[in-house]
Amino acid sequence: GADDDGDIPLIRVSMKDSEIRKITERALETTPGVVGMNNHMGSRATADRRVMKAVLGVCRKQELFFIDSMTSPGTVVSEVAREAGVKSTCNDLFIDNKESDTRESMEKLLSLAARRGSALGIMHVKRKSLEHLRWLIGEAGRREIELITVSGMIERRGGKTAEGGGS
Repeated sequence: GADDDGDIPLIRVSMKDSEIRKITERALETTPGVVGMNNHMGSRATADRRVMKAVLGVCRKQELFFIDSMTSPGTVVSEVAREAGVKSTCNDLFIDNKESDTRESMEKLLSLAARRGSALGIMHVKRKSLEHLRWLIGEAGRREIELITVSGMIERRGGKTAEGGGS
């Protein structure tokens, strides 16, 4: 139900598979060097097997991984990704749902990583993001927590999803 406000339209569950693939491919064209993707909103889309099959088909074709942002408890991403042969994992924590809580959320993410061996957080690209990320890097180093790429995390997890989905 969200409004389109960018150059690339939103994917909607009412769209045909061909439209979904076209929009996904067009989005990827705007991001050179992309190695993976995730859903930003998309609770209805990630709970819809047909829609996710179309999106993940593009991922497979372009050899991209997919991060499920875990915006829906009814998500089918992990199952459909496995069936499609697409490497995937899922978000463990939304870092900046409320900008005022970003550092607190990063503390939670570091605690999750220390306790479980890995954790993946998602945040928006904003002016203050770089400042927060620099803090996270320093804090992770002090706690002897290694920061790795998402590709590296997926490899460590064997392409399986984590517990995920916190906010």
